Amino acid sequence: MISFPSKPVRRGLAEGGPFNGQALSTDYPKGIILIDRPRNWSWVYDWSEESRKFVVRSNEPTTLVWDQSQQFNIRRAMEENNYEVRSHPRAGEDY
Repeated sequence: MISFPSKPVRRGLAEGGPFNGQALSTDYPKGIILIDRPRNWSWVYDWSEESRKFVVRSNEPTTLVWDQSQQFNIRRAMEENNYEVRSHPRAGEDY
């Protein structure tokens, strides 16, 4: 049987954005990226060890950036495996 080392799970409330006030958990070290692909929008929730919350960088959605030359982009975040990438549960809808 193969066993994998366990990763620490981060659990806390989301502060801001579409997840505001919701309880979230992830085992990714930096946080969660929420994507609304039909609209090409994203929100980045950074894990704060100090407040034990997932804090959104901006309440307004940011356009998905796939350009490697940008300082922060979704593709790099996925490749580095530091953020969990989630699809918005109401993607493409008015919310």
